[in-house]
Amino acid sequence: MRKPYLTALSNVVRDGTQTISNFRGLADFIKDNKLWEGVLKYTWLSKFLIVVGLVGSFSFIHFVYNYWSDSQTAIQINTAGFTSALGGFFSEGYDLFVLGGLKYLILILMEVVIFHFARRTLEVKTGETIDTSLKVFIEAQIRMIKVVFYSWLMETIMTFIVVKVAFSILGLHSMDTIVTMLIQCYFLGFAVIDNYNEIYKMTIKQSFRYTMQYGTVAFLIGFVVYLIMLIPLAGTLMGPLLGAVVGTITMYELHQIDRNMDWVFIPKAKASKG
Repeated sequence: MRKPYLTALSNVVRDGTQTISNFRGLADFIKDNKLWEGVLKYTWLSKFLIVVGLVGSFSFIHFVYNYWSDSQTAIQINTAGFTSALGGFFSEGYDLFVLGGLKYLILILMEVVIFHFARRTLEVKTGETIDTSLKVFIEAQIRMIKVVFYSWLMETIMTFIVVKVAFSILGLHSMDTIVTMLIQCYFLGFAVIDNYNEIYKMTIKQSFRYTMQYGTVAFLIGFVVYLIMLIPLAGTLMGPLLGAVVGTITMYELHQIDRNMDWVFIPKAKASKG
C-alpha cells in the first residue's frame, strides 16, 4: 500500500496539524468530559501505581539538586556561564530520562492511568462502553511491559544502525543527537499509542505496522510526553496521561478519515486459514 510522494507528504502535514490541534484543545476536552471520573475505582492498585510513579520523579529532583549544588556550577554567575550550565542541565536531564530508559519504566508504572484515560477518551469519542474490568487491566499491564521491551529493543537497534553505523560511514556526526532524539521520541509515542491499538485487538507487531502509517503522530506525542516528563513530580503523571488522551483522540479521528485499519489484520487472517 505504497502511497504517492505528494499524498504521503500531505498526510504528514495533516497528521501533524491534527495532533497539535488536539494538544491545544486538550484541557477543555478533559474538563468538559470529566475524564478523571472513575479512576479511583481501581482502588489500592491505582493508588499504589500512582504513588510509585510519582516516586520515580524524585530521581529527577535528586539529579537537579546534585547538578545545581555542584561547586563548579555554583560559581558560574555570569550570563555566558549560566547559559552553559543550563545547557548542561538539559543535556544531563536528557541522558537521565531518554538515554537512561527511565521514560519506559514510568510508562509501565503509569499503565493504570494510561489504561483509564485512553479508554474513557474512546468512550467519549464513540459513545460506546469500553471494557475496563480487572482482567482487561491485567492484560493491558502485561502488554505494556511487552511493548516497552519491544520499543526499547527497536529503539536501540535503529539508533545503532542509523546513528552509529550509517552516520559514521557518511561522516554525519553533527546530526547524531537530532536523529537519535527523533528515533526515541517515535518509539516513546508508539508505546503510548499502542494502548489505543490494543483496544482493537491488534498484536504488538500489527500495532507497530499500523502506527508506522502515522509516524508524525507518534513522534509528536513522544516528543511532548518526553518534555512533560522533565517536570518534577507532576510531569511523571501528566506526561503519560496527556499523551494517552491525545493519542486516542488523534488516532480515532484519523481512522474515521482513512478507514484503513482492516488491512492490518489480513496477514493474521491468512495465517489462520493456512
